[in-house]
Amino acid sequence: MVVKALIFDFDGTLTLSEPVHMSAWIEMAKQHSLPLPEGFLEAGIGHTDREDAEILAQSWGRKNPQHTGTSLLAEKRATYQRKALTESVLVDGVPQMLAHFSRIYPLGLATSASYEDINPTLERYDLSQYFKSVVAIEDVRNGKPDPEIYFKSAQNLDVEPSACVAFEDTIIGGNAARAAGMRVIGMTTTFAERDLGKVVGAIRDFRDLSAVEGLLL
Repeated sequence: MVVKALIFDFDGTLTLSEPVHMSAWIEMAKQHSLPLPEGFLEAGIGHTDREDAEILAQSWGRKNPQHTGTSLLAEKRATYQRKALTESVLVDGVPQMLAHFSRIYPLGLATSASYEDINPTLERYDLSQYFKSVVAIEDVRNGKPDPEIYFKSAQNLDVEPSACVAFEDTIIGGNAARAAGMRVIGMTTTFAERDLGKVVGAIRDFRDLSAVEGLLL
């Protein structure tokens, strides 16, 4: 089917935010003088902050009952948002790519992050102007890998899901888009192409627009 819309994940796809997210968890651990569970940072890639906060609460809450998933989630988001204002970095070529493709296709943003988490970066780099649809975790009942967020994005863009191409950097996100009937272009900013599931192709960044266009054919 002819491509009629492009939908982008946020963390790891448009912005190299994972280091900032990890830095926020590490800062919290230092402030509370508590260790992060083994493998916590690596296992959290592609998960929602709420899921990670609940995991951390199970670990820290054994000794400190005041550490609940709700309290840790609020602290993490506040810490990340503060750091993102000055530390967020875009994937190479993002502004030029969005400016180019927004003249050809309606563009959507579909993220399991919250608006409060994405807004500092969107505002810092003036990216909101390119998107006709933004769907964040507040807009859906179920985050990725559930396809709800992609179904809603396609609906907002008034395009059939099968006519959309999604850009994702994790298998969780890719599975969500594929479950919605979309083709997926993998971003190898976080994982190797072989770890992304079925993709039409993979790119590291957006500097070569002809390469991206070739994957849309």
